[in-house]
Amino acid sequence: MKKTIIYIFVLLVWCNIGYSKSLFYNKYKNDPNNELYIEHIRSVESGMSWMQIHSKKDVYCPPSKFKMNKDTLVDSIKIGADHLKKDLNFSNQELDDFPVELIMLSGLKILFPCS
Repeated sequence: MKKTIIYIFVLLVWCNIGYSKSLFYNKYKNDPNNELYIEHIRSVESGMSWMQIHSKKDVYCPPSKFKMNKDTLVDSIKIGADHLKKDLNFSNQELDDFPVELIMLSGLKILFPCS
């Protein structure tokens, strides 16, 4: 019984070490059509939009009747990555190690400015 508990503990610790809630750009760019990644970025954008409503602080402002879709989110990641490389001088390695969620937010701010 004691060995079983130790094995379960080690397994859970090992799984926790390998798990990250952020999706890094390097992983995303190697498989941008991965359905899990697409669902993840959709969920993150949904959370961001709810955050804006409840905090009353606009970060990006899509038109009122606009329905966010996969293509817009993928475009926002491309635009955000280009912006970080060109305007903020991110190296390829820095970009690869950056969370795709923040890259997407950067792109959404460019696509849907609030002014």
